[in-house]
Amino acid sequence: FEGKTKIIEDAGNGDVLIRSKDYITAGDGAQRDVIVGKAAASTQTTCNIFEMLEARGVRTHFVSRVDDVTFRARRVSMIPLELIARRYGVGSFRDRFPDMPDGTVFEDLVFEVFEKDDANHDPLL
Repeated sequence: FEGKTKIIEDAGNGDVLIRSKDYITAGDGAQRDVIVGKAAASTQTTCNIFEMLEARGVRTHFVSRVDDVTFRARRVSMIPLELIARRYGVGSFRDRFPDMPDGTVFEDLVFEVFEKDDANHDPLL
């Protein structure tokens, strides 16, 4: 499977390889750009989070890091949710709050949950 920012390949034995891309997207992929090194940063962040969760007894699908842009995971069924932690008022957040100045810095993180539903443009829950 290939999405906007990742490629998922069968690795056998019930595992998959998840490889990040240097692409960044917005607006359901309508806006797209490349940030060199984004894939490596994304993979490092993802692996660090899963390793921290596992170290604290939270079971995840994470198996191991493979290289700078790839990690191995157990094949699972995805819960179709997208969780976003925002530090700045940009993108779709500003679409919902057009009176907010672009790039407003939030004192506390703002968390949002969206349903992963391409046909309905990932609605806010």
